[in-house]
Formats: sequence, C-alpha cells, structure tokens
Amino acid sequence: MRRSNLSSLFSVAFLTITLAVGAEGVLAHHSVPVNYLPYEEAPLRLTGIVKELLIRNPHSSIFIEVIEEDGTVAEWLIHWEDANVLRRRRAAIDQIVEGQQVTITARQHRLLPYVAFFRDASLPDGSVIRGCGGGIYRGDKYYATCDETEAHYAPDTLE
Repeated sequence: MRRSNLSSLFSVAFLTITLAVGAEGVLAHHSVPVNYLPYEEAPLRLTGIVKELLIRNPHSSIFIEVIEEDGTVAEWLIHWEDANVLRRRRAAIDQIVEGQQVTITARQHRLLPYVAFFRDASLPDGSVIRGCGGGIYRGDKYYATCDETEAHYAPDTLE
C-alpha cells in the first residue's frame, strides 16, 4: 500500500512539472506584431551572406552575416514563416542558398538586437522572394504581401 502511494505521488509530481515546463513554451509564443516593430516604423534593410537556412516548424530561420559600418561582422537571426506556410504559399525557398549574398528587408525585434522578421529578400539575379510567397488573395483582390499593415487595404474591404 505504501509503495502505491509513493508511486502515485511521483506520478503527480512528474505530471505537474511536465505541464509547467510545457506551458512556458506556449505562453512565450506570440504573434509578429507583439515581438516586432511595424516595418513602417523602423524599416530594416540588411545585406549579408547567408550562413544557414532552416526551413522548419514552428518557425523558419535565416542566419546572415552582415558587415557593419565600423567593419565588424554581426550575425543576424531572421525569423520567417513556418515550413508548412512557406510551401503552401509556394515561396521560392529553394532560391536562398548558404554562401549567397542577399539583401533582406525585415521588421526589427522590439527588444532583441540582431533579430528580425523576414519581409522579403533580393537575390543577386534581381529576383525578389516575398515573405509569404507570391502574395495572397482577399476575395478577387491580390496583395503582394501577407502582412495586413503592409498590404495597404482597409479592413472593411475584406470579404
């Protein structure tokens, strides 16, 4: 009988710790507007070399090395949509390759230096990859970006 009480106590403690640790990840996950400044407020344009590209869930990431004005090299972490969204929207993710120079426009993180959220990338051949692939349709209207504030449409025009 004593062994079963100890086993039950251990199970409850394990479950409590697991839920507490798991909840931290859920509570820490916020939307882009919460973590990043609006592009219009703080436009960010970075030119650098792609060091790593991770297309995955829950967020994709691009690591680029940018030479600062003083000559130092800064590594930037550029967050992007998750792999499922990028593939579903047919974003040209295969065109960004490690070792390539890119110019990325992004939204600066509100608190963290050298962290931003992808808006678009200009490649050496002149092609541009948008943050959500080619864009989105709202009813019969096409918008070149998936960010409402950057699509320049009034909410009352949505269907």
